[in-house]
Amino acid sequence: QAFKDILVNHGVTTDIQLSTTKVPDDMIEGFNINDRTGEVKNILFLSRIEKAKGVFEVVQTYNMLYEKYPYLKMRIVGDGSALPELKQYVKDNNIEGITFTGGLSGQTVIEEYKNADFFFFTSHGEGMPTVVLEAMAFGLPVVTRAVGGLNDCFEDGKMGRMTDSKEPEDFVKLIEPFLQEKELTKRTSVYNHFYAKEHFLASKVAKQMENMTKNERNL
Repeated sequence: QAFKDILVNHGVTTDIQLSTTKVPDDMIEGFNINDRTGEVKNILFLSRIEKAKGVFEVVQTYNMLYEKYPYLKMRIVGDGSALPELKQYVKDNNIEGITFTGGLSGQTVIEEYKNADFFFFTSHGEGMPTVVLEAMAFGLPVVTRAVGGLNDCFEDGKMGRMTDSKEPEDFVKLIEPFLQEKELTKRTSVYNHFYAKEHFLASKVAKQMENMTKNERNL
């Protein structure tokens, strides 16, 4: 909607329809939402490793959580210009339990989603981040920032939590309930999985675009 408003403010008068990025249907083939127990042990961050993606806030938040929940692990998946500096930061601060995988694709990414229990995404700015939609399709509760298209579709309190803050202390407060309340986590997992299947699968998005085209022709 924010992008649409910019176009309108620049004088575009043609009809503008809102759509979304998508999740390939076959990506979640064989995934069973009933495998989600509501227990959170593994936190996943998956994106380009850049400062603008909030990667240092991710690590700082995890470290604060780890001090209270020493069983937690974090997987940081992706490559980017900030990766060497981030690794050095983790080493210099003796932060335990973090695994850097580098860039992954295909089945290895699918396995990361399946093996994770929670998705944490702190980007400073986005369009519609596909990784959040993929995480939801795999039944992961999400804590994220109010950026881009997430403002249009993310249901705070149902899909996880969303904030304008960039402060690790605030992220900790939003994540902790999911570590403490299995029923909350399980309920969010189920909601996200079925919402994503209904709204974000490629077949659903394509059908939506077809309907938009038909409606335009009828006008």
